[in-house]
Amino acid sequence: MRNRTVEVVDDFHPRPDRVRQLPADAEWMRLDATGEGALRTRRCYPSDEATNGLTALLGRAPEFEAGTDAFGFYTFVPADSTTRIEAETGSADLAAVLYLAPPHLCAGGISFLRETPTGTPEVTMQVAVRFNRLVLFRPGRVLHRAGAGFGAEPSHGRLAQVFLFN
Repeated sequence: MRNRTVEVVDDFHPRPDRVRQLPADAEWMRLDATGEGALRTRRCYPSDEATNGLTALLGRAPEFEAGTDAFGFYTFVPADSTTRIEAETGSADLAAVLYLAPPHLCAGGISFLRETPTGTPEVTMQVAVRFNRLVLFRPGRVLHRAGAGFGAEPSHGRLAQVFLFN
């Protein structure tokens, strides 16, 4: 990652199908107050495999506070989501999004934007959803937004695992 703002790694996780199954019985909560839109798991599911993969990319271990709700939670953006998801990353220096949607359903992606002189956001890059694709970026340096969701439930939709860390 060194000096880059965004890095994309395909085939990131050695066992993505297993990781996809972890939130099957999870407790989910809405990301916004409307009761509609995207959901996330209440707890995190960090794994040695993901931590080791991030360590290999960074050249150092990711730093995060154990027991927090920021390293390894899952998100699901359904097709009927009316909200534009602009991830809240808090004080994290780095964010990693691991797409876990079934390959035959993958659509949309993450948009990276910049503010124009007129104050409107302009898309500068889009990274498509692809099964087992990791998108690593510096949220403090680049505006970002999830694209449209798909599916009606996590097992058949836009499922991702998110890691926020320093």
